[in-house]
Amino acid sequence: MNGDGARGNGAVARENFESKVYHFIGDRLHDICACGNARRKVPSFNFFSKTLVTVRPKITLLGDSITQRAFLPGQWGARLAAHYDRTADVELRGYAGYNSAWIKAVVPTLLAHPVAPALVVVQMGTNDSVHPAPVRGYDKTASRQHVPIAAYKANLTEIIRLIRECGDGSTRILLMTPPPIADERRMQFEGTDILCEDGRERGVLWSDATVEQYVVACQHVARKERIPILNLYAEFKQTTGWHDLLNSDGTHPNANGGELIGRLVIDAIAQNFPDLRPARPEMWRESTPDGRLPLDFPDHKAMDPSDTTTSIEAHRDTIERSSWGIWSPPQWWSKGARGDSPSANGVLSNGGKKADAIGSREEERAHSSEDDLGYFGF
Repeated sequence: MNGDGARGNGAVARENFESKVYHFIGDRLHDICACGNARRKVPSFNFFSKTLVTVRPKITLLGDSITQRAFLPGQWGARLAAHYDRTADVELRGYAGYNSAWIKAVVPTLLAHPVAPALVVVQMGTNDSVHPAPVRGYDKTASRQHVPIAAYKANLTEIIRLIRECGDGSTRILLMTPPPIADERRMQFEGTDILCEDGRERGVLWSDATVEQYVVACQHVARKERIPILNLYAEFKQTTGWHDLLNSDGTHPNANGGELIGRLVIDAIAQNFPDLRPARPEMWRESTPDGRLPLDFPDHKAMDPSDTTTSIEAHRDTIERSSWGIWSPPQWWSKGARGDSPSANGVLSNGGKKADAIGSREEERAHSSEDDLGYFGF
């Protein structure tokens, strides 16, 4: 082989080595910068560019089928996603039929991501409350989701621990109780008028009295762990005609119930985590809306048709000068705000008092009705 060929191979080897170093350092920088839950601008490790990438914070909805169905028309997750348009990503992690033990088992995998959520909304317990076998007229497998109350509390506690330890440890948590069960609708749905072989009516798998015990257990965990809780059970019960907030299965919220949950969740986030309130476009006309999640890109009225790049860079500069600027810690990065102080995260287990809304709300959006699905797994 001639000298030129040898030098060519050496150059290729050097380029391959430099490429590996480039990608390794770039990946490490991304992990370091993006592991937190705050909006941060992650450096692109490019020797010839100073490009900055804005990372939206994530709000994760974790739970059973009440969560899995949250993006259906009129439901609470869809309302929340609309509320956070252009400021945060609302991701759905709902698993129909799962109890707290099964959700606990999948949480480590769900959180194995370099960008940890800013907030996790946790809601489960209805499946756990299924009556244990034997239930008259049912095979024992019908009660397979049952989790005793003590185990339910332990599972919730472990889920909270896993969430707190993800990323840089600053992820916040909003806990929600199960909603009530409309017994008459549930009995009709399960067909308790069907007679068993011995001539007696078939039993019922879920009941309001039983799920209420899990609501109390959920409140106990919230107090012990010093995290805010939204008492859906109490909120539903204090609403006139609350049965009409549930589907024909007596358990899943219908569009009206979903609208109520969405409003309560938005209010609870505003009260307990005011720095996670979304900025509205009009706030960017004059100044930086410190204390709120900024828009990821400028409002259309701030765009210069003749110079799009400058318009976007100016918006990024505004974010950089704000509390969400590059390398700035999240506003809640203090001992009290991370839950070490009971006054930092006010508990909403208040017998049904609605949280006071803080900040602007979006206009009401039209909600189409959803079909009554009536799953046995909630």
